[in-house]
Amino acid sequence: MVKKVSLAGVAAILVALLQPAATASAVEVDCVDPNFVRVWWHPSGGPTYETCFAGAGRNWFRGAVGYSSWMQHLRTGNNDITFVDCNGTTVDYGRGSDISFSTHRCVAWINIKPY
Repeated sequence: MVKKVSLAGVAAILVALLQPAATASAVEVDCVDPNFVRVWWHPSGGPTYETCFAGAGRNWFRGAVGYSSWMQHLRTGNNDITFVDCNGTTVDYGRGSDISFSTHRCVAWINIKPY
């Protein structure tokens, strides 16, 4: 028995196969676990805040709306991450990193890599 597949059916299958997979997102969490990614940052001319992230994926760093966010210190916890600055430059940091930046870095994305 031979089944005929319509052109519309083939197109539907191709669309399903070629769509990008949904991307996971690292989520902002309370800073209660040393294994989380922890960022100390400040808006332009503002006070210092701490923000933590958990879970694999990318997180747009919201910071203070309308201001650039400047990272002063970063701890990666038990995560390998890719940091993306406001100019699009990417830097990888391995798990267990604890970095203080003498020149604060404008932060755009934090990407936590899956194990």
